[in-house]
Amino acid sequence: MPLAEIVYHNRQAFLKLPDFFPTHHNSAYVRQDPQTGDMIVSPRPTGDWGELWRQLEAIGEVEEIADIAREAADYQDPLAESGRS
Repeated sequence: MPLAEIVYHNRQAFLKLPDFFPTHHNSAYVRQDPQTGDMIVSPRPTGDWGELWRQLEAIGEVEEIADIAREAADYQDPLAESGRS
């Protein structure tokens, strides 16, 4: 019995999980085994941040995330200076 099904539609892909799959916060995580190339579905993230960044860089997503992180770093919380945050 397959654990999950990937459904492709146009340029998008959807991961359909069975009802019995244990998820946390309605999320599932997918990663690729570097040795076998198998897709691994997990109810929680695995690996470390370095592994995550390498995988994102491999699929070309790092620059977009870096832009978002830079914008977030430029944000100044108005309550931080008053000590109320």
